[in-house]
Amino acid sequence: MTATVLSGPQLYILGSASIYHEPVLWWAAIAATFNPVLVRAAFWGGAPRVRDLVWLAVLAGLAINTRASIVVALYLGTTLLVARAARKRRAVGRSEQLSTACAGGTSTAIRTVASDPSIGLPVAVLLLFAIAVGAVNFALWGNPFIFVDLRYYYWGLRQANFLGILQNYGEINLGRMWIAALYYATGIPYLLKGVHAFAELLDSRIAAIEAPPFSPFFTNPLTIFLAGIGVYHLWWKPSLPPQNLAVLRLALVAHSSAALLILAAMYLTMRYRFDFAPFMTMAALIGYRAISFTAAERPESWRKRLRIAALGLCVLGILGSHYVLLVHKVWSIAVPMPVRLALLPFAPFAQAAIEP
Repeated sequence: MTATVLSGPQLYILGSASIYHEPVLWWAAIAATFNPVLVRAAFWGGAPRVRDLVWLAVLAGLAINTRASIVVALYLGTTLLVARAARKRRAVGRSEQLSTACAGGTSTAIRTVASDPSIGLPVAVLLLFAIAVGAVNFALWGNPFIFVDLRYYYWGLRQANFLGILQNYGEINLGRMWIAALYYATGIPYLLKGVHAFAELLDSRIAAIEAPPFSPFFTNPLTIFLAGIGVYHLWWKPSLPPQNLAVLRLALVAHSSAALLILAAMYLTMRYRFDFAPFMTMAALIGYRAISFTAAERPESWRKRLRIAALGLCVLGILGSHYVLLVHKVWSIAVPMPVRLALLPFAPFAQAAIEP
C-alpha cells in the first residue's frame, strides 16, 4: 500500500496540475475500484457473482468518459467474465435451454440471455453506456466509434510531422511498439531523438517524445518485482484452483490491451505510463500473495532478508518517484517559471528545458 500510494506515475504526474489530468485521475480511481471487485471474487468466491458483474459493467461504462485505452481494457475484461459466466451456466445445467434457444433463432437466444440476470444485467449496462457515448460521438464527429478526430487537433497541427505521421502510420500502429517499450522502460528514445542517425526514424513515426527520460525500475522497483512474480505464478506455477486462475488471467489479459494500445500510440509521454498501472498493480497483488505464502514456509532468517529487500525497494521507489516529480516540475511548461527556476539547482541537467 505504501509503494502504491507514494510512488509511481500517480505521484509524479502531479508535477503538472493540468486539467487534462482530471480524467486521467478519474480513470485511475475507476480502475482502482474495478480491480478489488475482481480480486475479491477470485480469491474468496472463485467467480464473480451477478452483483460483481453488474458493478464491473457500471465501472467500465463510467470509464468511457475518461480515457479510451482504459475503456477498452475494462469493457474487454467485463465482456470476457460475462462470457465465462455464460459458459459456466451452460456447464451446470442450462445446456438444454440454450440449445433450444439456438435452434429457435437469434430472437430466442437473445430472450434466453436476457432472462439470465448473471448475463443479461451486465450486458444491458454495457450496451446502455455504449449507446450513450456512441450518440455523443456521432453528434461530435459524425461517427459513433470516434472519440476524437486528430485531424482537428490544434496542438498536433502545429507540429511539422504530425499530419504525415497520422497519414502514413495512423494514430495506433503496432510497428511503434518496440520504440515505445524502449522509451517506457529506459527513456533512451528521448536521448536519441536529437542524434542524427536516429532522428529521422523517430520523427517519421512518433509525433512527440516527452521529457524527462527515466526508468520505472527507479520509481516502481517493488511493484515491478512483485508483478513479475504474480505473472509467473499465474501462468507457469499456478497456486490457485482453476476457476480462480481463470478470473485473474482474463483480468490481466484485458488490462494488457491498454498497455498494447499505449505502446502502439503516436505519442510517448510521461502521463501514459499511468495506463500500465491497472495491469501492474493487479499482477503485483497476486505476486504479493504468492510470495507471502512462500515466505510462511521459510525460516525466519530468510523472511528477515526478504523484508529488508522489500523495504529497500519500497524506499527506493518513493525517493525515485519524488525526484522525478521534482524534475517534471522543472521540465513542465505548465509550472510557473519562478517555481521551475527555484527547483533547477536540484536538476541541473534540465537547464535546456528552461532556456527559450
